[in-house]
Amino acid sequence: MDPRGRRIPAEWELHQRIIMAWPTHWGPLNPKFQGDVARVAQAVSRFESVQMLVPPEHVEEAKASVGKGQTHEIEFLPIPVNDLWARDFIPLFMTRPKDSAGGHGGEGKGERELVGVDYNFNGWGQKAPYNLSAHAGERLIKHWNSTSSRRLVSRMVAEGGAIESDGQGTLLMTESSIVNDNRNPNKTRSDLEETFKEELGIKKVIWLKGLKGYDITDSHIDALARFVAPGVVMVSKPPPESQTQGLPLHSKWFQAWRDQYAQAIQVLSTTTDAKGNSLRIIDLPEPNPSKTRRIPPEEVAVFEEIGVELCEKDGSGGINTYLNFLMVNGGIVMPEFGDEEADAEAKKIVEEQFPDREVETVRIDYLVKGGGGIHCSTHDVPIV
Repeated sequence: MDPRGRRIPAEWELHQRIIMAWPTHWGPLNPKFQGDVARVAQAVSRFESVQMLVPPEHVEEAKASVGKGQTHEIEFLPIPVNDLWARDFIPLFMTRPKDSAGGHGGEGKGERELVGVDYNFNGWGQKAPYNLSAHAGERLIKHWNSTSSRRLVSRMVAEGGAIESDGQGTLLMTESSIVNDNRNPNKTRSDLEETFKEELGIKKVIWLKGLKGYDITDSHIDALARFVAPGVVMVSKPPPESQTQGLPLHSKWFQAWRDQYAQAIQVLSTTTDAKGNSLRIIDLPEPNPSKTRRIPPEEVAVFEEIGVELCEKDGSGGINTYLNFLMVNGGIVMPEFGDEEADAEAKKIVEEQFPDREVETVRIDYLVKGGGGIHCSTHDVPIV
């Protein structure tokens, strides 16, 4: 353990709340994206409270569209953002003893505080506007106005979806999304790993290769491999080649996905975590793209106009991944894609891994076509 008592809680630990952001930049498709975000917020509110960051001029619209929470509150905060992908621009949260800010604290001594580590979001390597989202975390922490919450600005550029923690000193990441000149120019993997250790107190980083340019994120870890318990990693298993032949876009993307999967299995099956334990690997098979829901061709054209090409001309497919689920207090919120057999199998696998949690599925057709998922659109705030 870190001698200064710093820790990045695992996602399966208790949360204070979930942070989300309201989409307003998708033009004619705004209502479709807003519908997906509203469904995710409602599902999350069955388990814990939600704070929705909303451009101030859209607050009333968001309230009317989302409505009240189910068991827990959905609060709408007038904080401007460029995009809905809260996972990536909200700080990564760690906890530490209050007396450790100056570097002299001890593990377990006195009260603890929450620290939002701001990773200087730059639009996934200057690929998208970020002038508002880059400041959302700072504004959020100021809104909390709490003596138990602080902000630390990292010396690196990264996103929340690029970092997986087991809560016990191990991080899991892809090189492609961290060791990349579009974020951290002239920095080696060793340089960046040392910075993670210095800033977060973690003991080990497991690096998967990933693929630069695979998508806007350069292959975030939260769509490839996730810690689901200490020493247990769930891995996104792409569809076999027989299911993607004849699909111009998918033939390229899915072969790259299969290559990343094979490399991930090779690394994970031969490495250990920070405690020296071997990892147990759980495959999570993804759906057949020809059986997932389609969007209308005219909407495909809108996606193409804004530079997003994640589905075929007929509106089929998309990079659908069940792995991009969110762990919430007492539950799991995960996607379903319309391939009934695959949807049921994925839910069963997740339920077997989390027998004490209720698994709720949500339809997110447009989030998927927009390049993300449930985990990408949410950000957990741990209990201090």
